[in-house]
Amino acid sequence: RSREIASSSASHPCEIQLYHKRHLFLFSRRGTITHISVPVTMPKTQPNLYAFGNIDSLATALHGYVVQSQNAGFSRHDSFKVAISGGSLPKTLSQALLAPSSGPEDVIDFTKWEIFFADERAVPLDHADSNYGLLKSELLDKIPAGQQPTVHTIDITYLNDTQELADQYEKTLVSSFASRDS
Repeated sequence: RSREIASSSASHPCEIQLYHKRHLFLFSRRGTITHISVPVTMPKTQPNLYAFGNIDSLATALHGYVVQSQNAGFSRHDSFKVAISGGSLPKTLSQALLAPSSGPEDVIDFTKWEIFFADERAVPLDHADSNYGLLKSELLDKIPAGQQPTVHTIDITYLNDTQELADQYEKTLVSSFASRDS
């Protein structure tokens, strides 16, 4: 059995949560997909909920959202940093992000991406329970050579010491997000 370094919130019965700024995508075990947009300027306001009838609808909306977020990151920092979990998210991301673009403003530029893992398990990177392994097979291996993102994996030398493994990954996060231009 694998051990998780961190896990998604237990307050919502979801298999996967993708959160970025004011947006939360929830993927339930029953196949329901929900997008929540939480206003920052009015914290007491109810969030906006968007439900998608199927993965194709979600993938289309997710593509547009990620492109918009990516471009905002590029304009501020010349990079885009995202944390990804496992479950069905890597497959949905692959469908969303590898879809042909509709124009130059709709292009995914993976070369400026930095990918982190929100709930990686303390297992080898090629293990069946590895979120990195899942993302690699569903998305990363499908990105053409020379266009690969920077991927921040766990340091497998610490697999037998999960506290040190988590501490080392925290250092990776701090190093990346605490820099002057992040």
